[in-house]
Amino acid sequence: MNMNEVNKEEFGVWLNDILRLHKFSEIKFEITGKSGKGDGYIGDLVFLDVTAKQNKETKNFNVVMKYGKPSEEIRKEFPIREAFKREILTYRTIFQKFRELESQHNVKIIDTLFPKYFGGHIYDNQEVLLLQNMTKLDYQIHDRFHPFNLDHLKLSFENYERKSFLKRNEEDVFSVLQSKGEVDMIREFRKKIPNGYRENLVRTEKANEKAVLIHGDCWNNNFMFKYNDSNKMKPAAMVFIDLQMAELQSPAIDLTSHLYSTASQEELNHTSELISVYYESLSSTMRQLGSDPEIVFPYNELLRQWKKYSLVGLLLGTILFPFSLVDSKDAKDLDFFRNNKTNKGMYANVKKENEEQLSSRVLAIIKHYLEFDVNK
Repeated sequence: MNMNEVNKEEFGVWLNDILRLHKFSEIKFEITGKSGKGDGYIGDLVFLDVTAKQNKETKNFNVVMKYGKPSEEIRKEFPIREAFKREILTYRTIFQKFRELESQHNVKIIDTLFPKYFGGHIYDNQEVLLLQNMTKLDYQIHDRFHPFNLDHLKLSFENYERKSFLKRNEEDVFSVLQSKGEVDMIREFRKKIPNGYRENLVRTEKANEKAVLIHGDCWNNNFMFKYNDSNKMKPAAMVFIDLQMAELQSPAIDLTSHLYSTASQEELNHTSELISVYYESLSSTMRQLGSDPEIVFPYNELLRQWKKYSLVGLLLGTILFPFSLVDSKDAKDLDFFRNNKTNKGMYANVKKENEEQLSSRVLAIIKHYLEFDVNK
């Protein structure tokens, strides 16, 4: 979507509708940027520098406005409105409940892990959210063409706990295994999903588990990191973005899908360590909030859920990580997927120079899933 499809006047109306709820007046803004191709599939971003008055004091701040794709054809086939409603509900209602709990125990967690939420609005034919622009605080998205190193994974696993209060890709995976001559691995993997991807993903919705609020969309571009040095090897802080798939589910789904969509073989070798990092952080936070982790969510329960849901994480991971290996200029929008009648999925958009990384990572995560024993 290009900027001309939504004009500056419309941005101004949306901005005023949200900021006036915070008693801002005399609102002025400049557009400083927009999302690129492939950055968002059901929504677009515009970056704004805002000047406004609040209680007679002039304030300057930087925001990101997120709005749904306006195409009626896309909206007929993709749940854009429902996704925005879910994200607004999470920021407006669920996070407020978390803050009330935090206040009772004099801790502050939620506001350190997500951008500031200014507000959201559902119009008759549009959905809008207004969030803090974290790039102005030196947060940035990890280079998606490279796997997370162990330090990035440790920080994300630690913080997953703190915020916890499809056919084409299936065939893509098998084609990669086939090209590498992994016939035995194909046979064993197919035994795990006799009814295909969709059946295994839907099955989790019917499960009755000890659940947490999961992110649900754990690929590279939904994390922003802050660094204290220029080599960007060890992040000092991070935030989660994009909550359009947030829901109550097993934490193992987030953890395993994140691991399988961002890690290479080297990091996969540290899976047991990462599980321990997650649970140690979980235990600490539970105690801060007045709960006993051994009663509420014991370590063995986490291991049981990991074993049960790691297949779901694997399936999600094989869907998500190929997006990281597609150049922005080659990225396909929802119109392409809506009109594409072939069996070629996202894997087909990966350039030749990235095919080896694609193959090696698919092999690594399938092999890890088949061989990793969470109880060892």
